[in-house]
Parts: sequence; C-alpha cells; structure tokens
Amino acid sequence: MSGAEQKTPARAPGLSASPASLSAWRDRLAAPARFSPFADALRALSPLGNRPKKSPPHELSYRPDIDGLRAIAVLGVILLHAGVEQLPGGFLGVDVFFVISGYLVHLQISSRLRERRFSPPDFYGRRLRRTFPALYAISAATLAAGLFILMPGDLDALARSAAAAALGVSNILFAAQTGYFDHDAITKPLLHTWSLGVEEQFYLISPLIPFALRNLSARARGIALIVLLVVDLAFCIFVQSLVPAITFFMMPPRFWEFLIGALVAEGFAPKTANRWIAEAVAVLALLSLLLSMLWISGAAAHPGLVTLVPCAATAALIHIGTFRKTLVTRLLSAPPLVFCGLISYSLYLWHWPLIVFARYLDLPESPAAVALGALLLFFLSVISWKYIEQPFRDPASPLRRRAAPILGSWLVILLGMSGALVSARGLPGRFSPRIAAITSYYDYAKRRDFREGTCFITSGYGSARYFDRGLCLTPSASQPNYLLIGDSHAAHLWAGFSRVFRKVHILQATASGCKPLLATQGLRYCVDLMHEALVDFLPAAKLDGVIFSAAWDAEDAAPLKATIDYAREFAPHVIVLGKIPSYDVALPALLGRSLVEHRPDLVYEHTSDYSKQVDSALAPAIGAENFVSLVDLLCSNGHCLTYAASDDVPLQFDDSHLTTEGSIVVAQRLAKLSAFAPLVDGVPARTGLRDR
Repeated sequence: MSGAEQKTPARAPGLSASPASLSAWRDRLAAPARFSPFADALRALSPLGNRPKKSPPHELSYRPDIDGLRAIAVLGVILLHAGVEQLPGGFLGVDVFFVISGYLVHLQISSRLRERRFSPPDFYGRRLRRTFPALYAISAATLAAGLFILMPGDLDALARSAAAAALGVSNILFAAQTGYFDHDAITKPLLHTWSLGVEEQFYLISPLIPFALRNLSARARGIALIVLLVVDLAFCIFVQSLVPAITFFMMPPRFWEFLIGALVAEGFAPKTANRWIAEAVAVLALLSLLLSMLWISGAAAHPGLVTLVPCAATAALIHIGTFRKTLVTRLLSAPPLVFCGLISYSLYLWHWPLIVFARYLDLPESPAAVALGALLLFFLSVISWKYIEQPFRDPASPLRRRAAPILGSWLVILLGMSGALVSARGLPGRFSPRIAAITSYYDYAKRRDFREGTCFITSGYGSARYFDRGLCLTPSASQPNYLLIGDSHAAHLWAGFSRVFRKVHILQATASGCKPLLATQGLRYCVDLMHEALVDFLPAAKLDGVIFSAAWDAEDAAPLKATIDYAREFAPHVIVLGKIPSYDVALPALLGRSLVEHRPDLVYEHTSDYSKQVDSALAPAIGAENFVSLVDLLCSNGHCLTYAASDDVPLQFDDSHLTTEGSIVVAQRLAKLSAFAPLVDGVPARTGLRDR
C-alpha cells in the first residue's frame, strides 16, 4: 500500500530529514552490522549525497521506525496471501497502513496550516505522484500478462478492475460486486487495490479536519477527534451488522482508523519521562500488534472493535517514537525492516498479481518454487521502487516535473486498454468456439433463475421485507405443497424442481447469509426469514413436505437434526439434501483450462473433498430415510458430473451453484430416487405415507 509519504533519505520530495537524523542514518548505514548486506543495498540504492542540509521549519524529520512498521504490515499481508496459515490476521497490515497514513497526512497538513504554507495543489500533487505511477505501471503489466493467462471472463473482470483502480475507485467496484455469487479472490489479480481506493478517498477529504480544527486549542482538537472517532467506529459496527462488505471495502466505515493516526499527530496522548514505562508500553504495543496477526482471523467482525487492537498498538508505537528511542524503536529501525518498508508500496502492488497468476497456472508450491517467487517479488519491487516510484518524487527528475502530462497519458492508455478488453468481453476469440461458449458462463450469475428479489433474498437487498410472501409461500389448493427452504444452494434447485416436479406445488423460502436451522445465526435478513418460515409459517401451513438444502458444514449435524425433528411434527415428508460437489475455482474456468492445457484431470484435481466430509457428518445424524447425498447422486469414484444438456453447458456456473440446465439435470436424477416418488407422482404425502 502507498501509505502517506514521509521524507526519507532515499526520497527527494516530501518531508526533509533534519541534519541530525541524516547523520544518524548515514552512521547507521556505514556502521558494520550483522545486517550489512541490507545496509549495503540501501546505500547503493539511496542517493544520500543529494539531500538538502537543512529542513524548512514546517517539514518533518524522517522516522525509520515508521518504515519498520510498514514492513511488518506488508509482510503480514503477503504471508497471509501466500497461504501461511499460522498468520490468519495478516490482513490487519492494511489497518496498520491506514493508521500510519492518518498520522503522517494529518501531521503534514496541520503543520503547514499553522505556518500558512498549505497548498492544495501541492498536497494533491504529492499524493498523485506517490500513488499512481507504480499503480499504473503494474496494472498495465498485469493486463498484459492476463492476455496470455486468463480465461475470457477473468480477463474481462481484470480489465474492469484495472480501470477502476486507475480512477481510484476499485474499492467501490469490488464492494458492488461482492455477494453470494462473487467470483473467487484468486481469480482477481487487482483485488488488493481496494485498499488504495480507500486511501485515495481519504486523501480527498483529509485537509478538511485540520482546516476545521486549526483555530481550536490543542485540548479541544483532541476532544473533537475523539468524538469523530467514536461516532465513526459506532457507524462501522452498525454497518458491519447489516452489510459487512460495505464496511470492509468502503472508506467511511474505516475513517476512524485514519483518525487514530490523526489523534497521535495532534500529540493528544500523554508522554512519559520514565524510560522504563516507555520501554514497557512499546514492547506491549509491538506484542499486541504481532499477536493480533497471529490470533485474529477472517471470521472476526472486521473492521470493528477487534480492529482497535492493531490500530491502537500501531498508534502507541508511533507516539512513543516521537519522544523516545526505545528498544522497540531501534528494532523497527533495523536496516532490513527499513528497506522493506521503503519498498512496501511496490511489494504490496506486485505480490497479489504474482500469487494469482501462479495459482491460476497451477504452478508447484515447493519450497524452491516459493523461494523463487519471493526473489521475483523482491526484484520487481526494487525495480519499480527505484525506477518508477522515486523518479516521480525527485525534484531533480524530469519525470516529476512532467508528472501531470505523463500520468494523464498513462491514464488514457490504461483506460483505453481496459475499455477495449471489456468491449471485447475478454477476447474469447483467443480460444476455440467451444471453449469460448463454456467460459461465457463466467457472468452467468446475472441471469440465474433463482427468483432473486422475490423468493430468494441476498445481501444486495438486505431485508426480509423484499420477500414476496404471496408469490413464494401461498399453498396450492389443488396440488400437494412442498417447501424448498435454505440458502442459495436451495434457491438454485428452484429451476429444476419447478420444471421436473410438475404435479406438486413448490413453495420457496431462501436467503443467503445463514442456514435453514432453528435459532440460526447469520445476517439479520436471513435469520428473520428463516424464523418466519420455520416458526411462523410451517406450523400453520399443513404442508405435505419440506426440502432442506444449504451449504452445510459438519458442525451443522446436531442443530439440523433438531430442526428436522421439529419439521416432522408439521410435515410428514422431510428431506435433507447434502452439500453439492464443489471446486476450489469456478467450474467453467476449470473446464476451459482443461481443454486449453489438454489436462482432462484438471477438474478432478480441483474437486473439493469437503462435500464428502460434510456428508459423513450429516448422514448418520439425520438418518437414511431423510438424507440424500448429492455427492453420491452426481459423482462416481471422485469424478463428478460437470456438463449439463451438452458439452458446452457446465453443470455449475461458479464453484458450486447450478446453472438452469444443471438444476434440471439434478432434479431429473432426484426424481429416480424413492424419496422423491411423492413429488413425481403428485400424491399428497399425508395420504401417500399413511398408505405405504
């Protein structure tokens, strides 16, 4: 991530270092140390001899410990994305960057305002030169690589995200795309640019608060920032409970993280003259930051209260470093960490496209391959930092003097490339007509037949009030009535059930975000709908049967058994469909790649074993009379049915959800089972079961 710019000996524009700090920096690089290879590299790459000898009074001295914090942040993100399971909270590195940005930007703006030196064109020019040159270059390189690697749908999506990133709004794009049917992150090489969008949108409004507070006392400024912080944190927690994707991707719910940094910049936190207290607080803050990355997982409500831990720890480390050089400050100022922090923006930009392409191509993950990938990442990051980032910030560089026309032309080129790829739908002509037809199902979610917005409610609606009870839960007076209940893995069966089981009336109560269980947990709109269907509707409806289907987990066995026992009190025929076979990436992409790469076993290699594991947990708990395994229905010897209707129509349009044709095939196969005989015959289950 870019972070806010602070003046470093290796950076020409920005905040000048004081002579003392420059001298200390040179002495540290010159001193023999066990990290001398890093110091040598840093000396070779940093033009120290060209730095000004004095800093203007409004400029701020360089702090190597902040670059050390950047190193911890970016390494946490990279290790998490590389698959290091021992670091589940590595994503918190992004929040560390936000606090650092809030501190540096607020400090820069407020100091210039006090001396009446603040210039909006200068401020925004710095931000543009800091953020966009490397972003544009790496986005263009990613697009070029995608031409040779990605399937049409994935290339089309990449082009859209490249255009959004170039305009600083990729977080808005990804927030809009997020949903139950969003494509896997591993197919989105520029997904990580969402955080840059958040920062760029913060930069747009960042001068407003220092400007509004400029005439207040220091105490009043601190109190005002605390009030804003608390209000925005409460807003974040509220939105998190309703639409988590908005909280994650958008700037307003994360604004409080930047405010924490701004609060430190105002000097509102107390300083201690006691060295040992400062040392203890610094150690505690560093441990808190590291342990949060080790203990907090993606399952946490993030951002939210849990995010306060790494943010507060980062703020404490920054604050202590302003008045005392503790052992932790010296540790964070170690040359390896500092150099990693200096190139952290390029590291962040390069790491995710490299990981996505490597996994897309199924490259080996041996230790040697991982080491080679790490070296490639480091090499590309140093090159882009040295030859793209730095020249645009060096006052002596012609790139900096001509930054506006150069970046403008790069933007036009990048938008042109992206627009051409989007208009060409990802260039399916690169492949045979059959492959193009298969991979066209990439965006099938837009035309799925789930009755979304009426009988299937998703996070895009966010409320059970959109559920059409008259359409979805009105029993038939002339046909047996069966309730199809669950999440999207129930909704995708509607198309097949409504066409195959024509002698019965299928009612539908489906929503994404929770399971069809008594006392279920999940998103509020889903919980409300499941409660209405199971507790309010079912006891009074006198149904002939209920069919449960969902993306089950093994731990659902006990609550599902209790729910089934409850449902059988009100409906004589109760069926539970097991978890449908699934894949670690979208099935159409796998089918297309298997043809392109002449790898017929590729789909088999990417078939998840989890559905079978879940079946093993659910079947004994529920009993054979109520449970139907979709794995057994669709798979044989580990190889599952992948096409429906013809060899050009995938059974599923993503990693698990059925196409309309696939739904019909599944219903046709279910119709051959004795458990579904009443649905085929149209015999009322109450009478039919009594006669059997």
